[in-house]
Amino acid sequence: MTESHEVVEYFSYAVYRFTAEQIIWLIENMPSFDKGEWPVEPNEYITDKYNKETKKWEKVRKLSSFTDEPIGALRVRPEAYFVKPTVILAEVNWRLERTKRAGEVLVHEINSGLNKYEFLSDYAKDALDYISGLRRRKLSFADWGADKKRRKNQ
Repeated sequence: MTESHEVVEYFSYAVYRFTAEQIIWLIENMPSFDKGEWPVEPNEYITDKYNKETKKWEKVRKLSSFTDEPIGALRVRPEAYFVKPTVILAEVNWRLERTKRAGEVLVHEINSGLNKYEFLSDYAKDALDYISGLRRRKLSFADWGADKKRRKNQ
């Protein structure tokens, strides 16, 4: 009997664009980011890939490309290992802080297992839409919400 398993989402630094799915994934993996580590690449996962022909991002299924480096191999990196996860986490935290209570609700709901957009409360969705950049994040969260209501009523 074969064991079925759910293929999880995973996003490398190269494809991270602050989409709603990626923000949810980051919040789920915040303990790794807090330690300055990018989450470990799973054996099989779904990620985003840019299609040059259609000029659109698409979901693709991938197998891990991780290989153990031979002992003694010297690999020079242009920056410390913790820089990329720390920068991404700092940006997401800054965006969450701008949403105040709604951001707290978003984090709480995701940590409670509501890890799909359609399962989130409207309040949490507003925070997620704001921090994922779907609507003019240059506005304050309060002004963004007022603008959203105004557009809805037109």
